[in-house]
Amino acid sequence: MNTEVIRYFPFSEGLPYHVKNGKYIVPKMDLDNWQKAFEKKVAVLCLGGGFIENLFALSFLEVINCYYPGKKMEWCGNPIYKDLNKFQGLAKESTRITADDLINYPVPLFYNRSKTATFMNCLNNYRNVSTYMGEFSYKDHVSLFKQIFRNLMIDWNVDYFPRLRRLEASEELMKLAKISKFDLGSKYVLLIPDITGWSDYDELCLHWELGEIRSFAAMLYGTGYNLVILTPQPQRYYGIKAFIPPLSVENLIYLMKNSRAVLAKEIDFILAALFIGNNFAFSVKTFDEFRVEKNAKYLGISKKFYIDDKLTPMKVYEELYGKSFFNDGHI
Repeated sequence: MNTEVIRYFPFSEGLPYHVKNGKYIVPKMDLDNWQKAFEKKVAVLCLGGGFIENLFALSFLEVINCYYPGKKMEWCGNPIYKDLNKFQGLAKESTRITADDLINYPVPLFYNRSKTATFMNCLNNYRNVSTYMGEFSYKDHVSLFKQIFRNLMIDWNVDYFPRLRRLEASEELMKLAKISKFDLGSKYVLLIPDITGWSDYDELCLHWELGEIRSFAAMLYGTGYNLVILTPQPQRYYGIKAFIPPLSVENLIYLMKNSRAVLAKEIDFILAALFIGNNFAFSVKTFDEFRVEKNAKYLGISKKFYIDDKLTPMKVYEELYGKSFFNDGHI
């Protein structure tokens, strides 16, 4: 029989946490106590993780901005992805706390000693659920997005998608596009065919060999759509008719936002494509917490992805063609 009791912790003084079966923190809180947690305090977003965690966690700052417009906020995420915070334009980059410190705080929200800052522990009990004493209990297969956002203890709403207010093409990207005679405002498919090192997972969404990529590029040629490839190994794709700018967080998020379709080897970029830009994401079947359909359902998104166990270049081409993709149709 599941039982819940209220428990208070010294690092979140005054905040009532529901504890299930005497050991599991349940991420829920009534609105009055939730609002008290942020009143007259700096809101600090803190997490480690990879690309998708650092991108989607920006939704926490959107929520705080909705409830407390103009509130001082700080971002303590993975430094590799600091440009994501810069593009959102809501929080100051900070080193007030590190991801390694978070192991000492097994709750979604906690304070600093002076109670002048409220820390949002975005990845508390993320994927691996432990007791509040730190003992591992089980793996969680709820959608990744739900696992992250439930730590804010507010119901999800599409108004909370991260808004990239300051996202612009970098000078480097514009210069290369000019040299390559590539129009950044043109219609294009974004392909990220290799391991970038920005995902924490082995879940892969694309298995194309070089020959298949060449074939897909040839199919696109003459349709009025371009191919853009982002990769840490650009030399592999020389000779393919494609625009191949340097791989960077800045280039990736800008090109994804303005693309018409996204294909990627790593799951992070397919999940990101669900809510970044008005594109169409393609993937092989994914499972458990990574399942694209499950994550899209949680976000309230439909008709933005295509799943196929054998995602061949021809199947992608035919699916795009069937959606009038090459005739200025809307996806």
